Amino acid sequence: MRFQWIHDIGEFENLSPLWDEAALQAQTNNPFLQSDFICTWWKYFSKNRLLCILAILKDKKIIAGLPLYAQSFTTFYRKLSYMGNVAANYTEPFSLLPCEETIPIIFKALANLPKWDILDLRQVRPHSSLISCFHNSRSNYNVSSTNTHLNWSMNINLGASPNISKKHHRDLRSRRRRVEADLGPLRLVKIEGSQRVASSFDEFMKLSSQTFTRRKKASMFSDVKLSLFFKDYFTQLSSKNKIHALMLYAGNHLLAITYAYNVPQEFGWVLTSFNDDFKHYRPGYLLIEELIGYMKNLNISFYNWYGHEALYKKQWCNETFPLTRIRICKKTLKMNFVSWVCSSIHGNSKTKEVVKSFIKRIIS
Repeated sequence: MRFQWIHDIGEFENLSPLWDEAALQAQTNNPFLQSDFICTWWKYFSKNRLLCILAILKDKKIIAGLPLYAQSFTTFYRKLSYMGNVAANYTEPFSLLPCEETIPIIFKALANLPKWDILDLRQVRPHSSLISCFHNSRSNYNVSSTNTHLNWSMNINLGASPNISKKHHRDLRSRRRRVEADLGPLRLVKIEGSQRVASSFDEFMKLSSQTFTRRKKASMFSDVKLSLFFKDYFTQLSSKNKIHALMLYAGNHLLAITYAYNVPQEFGWVLTSFNDDFKHYRPGYLLIEELIGYMKNLNISFYNWYGHEALYKKQWCNETFPLTRIRICKKTLKMNFVSWVCSSIHGNSKTKEVVKSFIKRIIS
């Protein structure tokens, strides 16, 4: 058994069939480990970053992997982060080995990787012994973990909307009747084919821009590269039947567009945009009701909204679990200071301001 650090995207693309096969065998239900996600994200966000993909091999077959990149923050420290940044909802390695065997190899590989100070895995699920294995493994690193927020999902088999009142349900039925009387019957249309998915994303961006402009809020797509990434990525996924691209209409009027990963037994939500002209009909809630019916027809059990709290998630979801942030720091004076900073930032507001001011003085 041996490990290999991959720093060239072309080299990774050559290994991608072996990588994807192993990631699927590991049954992680993590689309952010697939090579199409990794390569497409790197295409748009590689500037000032160093590719650091860890592959663990046995008999010329990949049996574990962790897709990372390195980025320097001034001259103070260099951080290893999970590929995809904010686009990756889970940030875990995959492995065909038990965690107890995988983690020591990861630490050994890290010891052979030069010029890094901290490894930051921002969203790790508790479904395996990964977190405890990181803590229990004897190494020359400081390991810390923090539960940052919850993962929200709906198990269709358990029934939906546990926190929506009867009054709210009556309101939704009333709005459904109103929109169908005013505009026409509701219908959920699946968009298939690479060209049609690409065109749908152009329409998605128009709706998104309109909504955020009217509400005078900043959009995540103010970063043009992010919109280009998602359009390219969704187009690739559509050719492999790995994405649900759906439009909600009332008659001939477009109400909403949504995209979700086609994961085994799971509808993995990615993006949704609404037509702000029809916001009084509450198209978001109508869309959720239509999607539940869509999933039932396909025998999909889970509607995964991933992390971060939102009102609609609290209303509709019936399952949650914590997502943990794992930081692995080198045992140096500099990184002991960084560890203190990271823990302090989760403290009270006064502590945060003192720490931020101190950091600015050091790295400026």
